[in-house]
Amino acid sequence: YKFTVDENTPLDEEVALDPELLGKVFENLLASYNEDTKTTARKQSGSFYTPREVVDYMVDEAIIAYVLPKLEDGTPEDNRQKLQSLLSYTESGNPFDEDLTAGVIMTLAELKILDPACGSGAFPMGALNKLVLMLSKLDANNKLWQRQHERRLNEDLAKATKAKNIEEVEALTAELIRLKTNFEQQTAEYTRKLYLIENSIYGVDIQPIAVQ
Repeated sequence: YKFTVDENTPLDEEVALDPELLGKVFENLLASYNEDTKTTARKQSGSFYTPREVVDYMVDEAIIAYVLPKLEDGTPEDNRQKLQSLLSYTESGNPFDEDLTAGVIMTLAELKILDPACGSGAFPMGALNKLVLMLSKLDANNKLWQRQHERRLNEDLAKATKAKNIEEVEALTAELIRLKTNFEQQTAEYTRKLYLIENSIYGVDIQPIAVQ
C-alpha cells in the first residue's frame, strides 16, 4: 500500500492508507481493550468511527448554524445558499460581496469548535478542512485573515498595556512578530490551518490515549 497523510474529502477515493482508515483501526483498538476488565468495552466507551460523509454533513450544518445569524445583510435563505456554496468542494468562487466577506471572515476568526468525544479526530479534521476551504474562497491572498488575527492580538495588547502586565505585553508583542513572520514566509494554506488549529478547534475524550 501507499501511505498518505492527506485526509480524504467526500470526493477523494484514492486507494491508500489515509487518516480515515487509521482512525477506524485506532478506534477499534480503543474499543477492544479495557484496562480494568481486560475485555471488549465498545458499548461502554462509545468508541465508533463516524463515516466521512456524516462528518461532512454535520460540520456543514454546525458552521451554517453559527455563521448565518451573524450575517446582517441579505435574506436568511439567500445567505444559507451562499454558505452552502462556500462549503461545497464542487463549487468555486466567493458568492458574498466585499462587506459580507469581511463579516464572514471575522466570524470564522472568532469561531470555537469543541468535539467532546473526539476519538482519533474525525470531526476536528472535518471542521478544519471545511474552514480552510471557506477561507480559500473568501480570501485567496489571506490579507483579511491576517488582519483579523492582528486585530485580536492588538486588542489584547492594549488591555495588557493598560493593566501594566509586563509579561503579557512581552508575550503578545512576540506573538505579533511571529504572526507577521508566518504570513510573510509561509503559504496561505499553512497560515489558515495554523491559526484555526491554535485558536478555533478543540477536542477532548474519555480515553487518554485518544488525545495523546
